[in-house]
Amino acid sequence: MRKIAILVTVLAFVAGAAGFVAPLRTAAQSDDALRQLPDGIGVVSIDVQKVTSSDLWASVAEKSGASKALGEIQSGLADLGLKLTDLKTVTVAIPPSKSYGIAAIVNGSFVQDDLLARLRGNAKVKLTSETYKGVAVFRVEETSSSGKKDDVSFSFFDAGTILIGSTTGVHAGVDVKTGEKPSLAQNDKITGGLSEASAGAVRFAFALPPGFAGALKSSTVPLPDFSTVSLIFGTVGIASGIDLNATLRNDTAEHAKAMANQLNGLLAMAKGFLGASSDPKMAPLVDAIKNITITDSNADVKISGSLPKEALAKIIH
Repeated sequence: MRKIAILVTVLAFVAGAAGFVAPLRTAAQSDDALRQLPDGIGVVSIDVQKVTSSDLWASVAEKSGASKALGEIQSGLADLGLKLTDLKTVTVAIPPSKSYGIAAIVNGSFVQDDLLARLRGNAKVKLTSETYKGVAVFRVEETSSSGKKDDVSFSFFDAGTILIGSTTGVHAGVDVKTGEKPSLAQNDKITGGLSEASAGAVRFAFALPPGFAGALKSSTVPLPDFSTVSLIFGTVGIASGIDLNATLRNDTAEHAKAMANQLNGLLAMAKGFLGASSDPKMAPLVDAIKNITITDSNADVKISGSLPKEALAKIIH
């Protein structure tokens, strides 16, 4: 449902731009959210305020396409009596399977009665509620003009915390609150990866599940064997543009070296292909690829790259 789901979809929009944050403050926020989310295969943690206050955000917002998307986000939030400045952090748990859906913790400033009143007064949506294990869970349904139904569930954990996602995801979050399910904070691999990620407005950690490598196999692109990777973690940040730092942790140093060699080979092919193009629209991508570096260190493959805001501005018209 678009009007409340905007609290989560804003995540997807801001994930493309991030700013640096104080390590201790970010870690504390992440720890609190991890303790409230169900265990899974990954987590993405975003400091919304650092993203929206960055120079890159201001630069991107001036572009017509991005400006329209921003306007829709702000309009959706306004319908709920909210502003972007009311959103502080968003932490999303990636579920291990279809056993439960996406669940996210949104931290910010919310007035529960006002938000619910606005939803009840919106003729385009249907708000229902249930009590799940002693906790009030709300569900918002909306039918689009094409007849497609969208729904999202949410629960107020306190005045500054909303659990939001699919119904099964929210139920799993409530199960964590009641002590019936383990939280992400109890997943040593995920928390370990997140703690190793450098400080940034967007941090992530993923423990690759069995079968993931097979899903990546391609008959046209000679990808490395990702079955040797057990953990991927890193940061998206902004200085003079978007900066990405990611680590792919392998089972052995030999596998890491082989993967780095293969990835560098693919990178060289991409540079050659894009560099040969006479299309001026490809120039920003060429510049971005030139800034990518791939190295191996012990069992880790480290990937870093940057996209200056000038290049991003050319991509987003």
